[in-house]
Amino acid sequence: MLDEKVGFLLRVAMQRHTAIFITRMIEGLAQTQFAALAKLYDIGPCSQNHLGRHIYLDAATNKGVVDRLAARGFLTAVSDPQDRRRRAVTLTERGRPVTEKAMLVAAEITTATLAPPTGGAVVEEAGVTTPAHPAQAGIQSNIAACRYSPWVPAFAGTNGGYWITTTPSAVRRRC
Repeated sequence: MLDEKVGFLLRVAMQRHTAIFITRMIEGLAQTQFAALAKLYDIGPCSQNHLGRHIYLDAATNKGVVDRLAARGFLTAVSDPQDRRRRAVTLTERGRPVTEKAMLVAAEITTATLAPPTGGAVVEEAGVTTPAHPAQAGIQSNIAACRYSPWVPAFAGTNGGYWITTTPSAVRRRC
């Protein structure tokens, strides 16, 4: 029965994705660091608080992410042109090309994450091994079954939208 629980399937999918991400992402970027760079690339300069809300990080975690990226020269804080009391976080000249390349790698990571598992292990790269689990065989089909659903978006990737929904009474589709 555990193999049919959405929380378990999502955890297994996240373990697979994380193992693939950490072995393939450039510049040693963590998932939260990539999210911050990609969001700044998409929306442009914004307050640190606003950035954190966009990428669903609490204030303390977001501050650490921003500080580490600033220390590496990928972003900086500048005066907000609309309110001089505020500071806006923005990509640097060094951060923009890194972000562009990382976004291309992220598309490859998405493809690899959604690919069917092969052999006895899902990922065996750079010393990271994620063992295959019977539930993983259904993850791709479960996620794909939710694609193009008219329900609430959970996340969107380069391969289209992937959707998960719940209603007050029940989970409408196991994704």
